[in-house]
Amino acid sequence: MKNVILLTFMSFLCLATTYAEHGDGEDWRSSRNTQYITYDGGNDLRQITLVDLEEVWTTETRQVRSTCTRRVPVTRRVCRDRRGHHYNAEHPGRRPHRHGGRHGGRHGHPPRQECRTETTYRTESYSCYKPETIRTRRPDKRYHANVEIKFKTLSGDQYNYGRADFLVRLDKQSLTLELQGQNPRGLNLFFMKDKTRSSNYGDVTEINGRLKVLVFDKEEFLRPINQRIDVRPEVHQGELVMKMGRVVFEKGFAVDLTLTGDYGRTLFSGNVPKDFITVREGRYGDESIVIVDLDRLLRGTLRRGEHVDMVARVNLMDRQLELLNFRHVPQLEQTVRSYLSIY
Repeated sequence: MKNVILLTFMSFLCLATTYAEHGDGEDWRSSRNTQYITYDGGNDLRQITLVDLEEVWTTETRQVRSTCTRRVPVTRRVCRDRRGHHYNAEHPGRRPHRHGGRHGGRHGHPPRQECRTETTYRTESYSCYKPETIRTRRPDKRYHANVEIKFKTLSGDQYNYGRADFLVRLDKQSLTLELQGQNPRGLNLFFMKDKTRSSNYGDVTEINGRLKVLVFDKEEFLRPINQRIDVRPEVHQGELVMKMGRVVFEKGFAVDLTLTGDYGRTLFSGNVPKDFITVREGRYGDESIVIVDLDRLLRGTLRRGEHVDMVARVNLMDRQLELLNFRHVPQLEQTVRSYLSIY
């Protein structure tokens, strides 16, 4: 348990440092969540380590440097000349007498100075910080993939050294292996079986295990469906016999049957269980004899003397496998029809 906690903590620390160094999430993902590998033939084992992030958009407020203004008071002493009248302290409401009487002499009061303090304002700029709201991305979940990629050659020629390039990609919790190209082109078929598992530790997902890739010579693998399938029209002791090109991958071989008896009676329709199929090597090395035990399949209901319409679809693809170069192989099956007589 302590080891798991320590591993998770170190993963957080490593990812946080890497994310901070790269800054941009897209650039970071393109450099850490993909890896190219080259297969040169034979059996090969590769160890792959990938990391991916799931980001979320958030809104945050931060303080940014800016320029602000403020009004600053400025005080000063202002004096002005003012012409006025004497102030009569004894009779404040009476105007003072004019001297000169009839002579019309008139003496004006001398100007006097009046001072006071006045306040004005000026605008001043200064450095400040203002709040700014922005949208940003941050890591929300982290994904680690530490897996093996095992190539195993199953063709007759174990020394088929055709070159093929692959891209391993980790997209969130999805780990994929993509065939980019091969030389000679179309030489091999690559079937992959995913044997990985995922474990969650908080917001960290760990993907471990193996991607197993089976390598076949394309021409050899497709021989059962590229050549003619011959069906023996007589069914003796309940055995349906078909001759076809050599089957090199019996585990993926499957037969889907539709059997229609007399009066349109449906005897069977569906996939034949592997327990009822036997694949034997033919007289020549490039052919196989496939036997379907109809007596067991139909639980003894097959009648002697009955005539049966048969539609058989031979399929070479195991449902648990993924064909990596499916674009260059339009089909992996062949359908054959025959009229059977039961003896």
